[in-house]
Amino acid sequence: RVRLLVSTSPTRHNLEAYDEAGLAWHHVPVATTAEGAAALDELVALLRVETRRPGAVAVHGNRWTDFVAAVCAAHLHELRDVPVAEGLAQASRAGLTVTAEACALVGVELEEVDAMLRVAA
Repeated sequence: RVRLLVSTSPTRHNLEAYDEAGLAWHHVPVATTAEGAAALDELVALLRVETRRPGAVAVHGNRWTDFVAAVCAAHLHELRDVPVAEGLAQASRAGLTVTAEACALVGVELEEVDAMLRVAA
């Protein structure tokens, strides 16, 4: 069961609905992935704490999912020492978009992620 929803949407869209549903939420607006360095640091720190507690933490963005992919890859790297490029490849296989901007945010090249996806295919 999801106990915390983390929104990276640039607007406060749907936050009232989370309140009505009894979901705790944390909002860090991210206008563009390229501008998301400070938000990335904040969210990785938040996930470090929140994922130690029971229950699921859901992270979502606007219609673009590349920033969410970067957050999840950075978190996996910190938590389980998963190489960041592999974390991004896992995010891509799960249906998230991985862009050059998301890769740059976490210090890898898009080509490295693409190569991992080709090998796995």
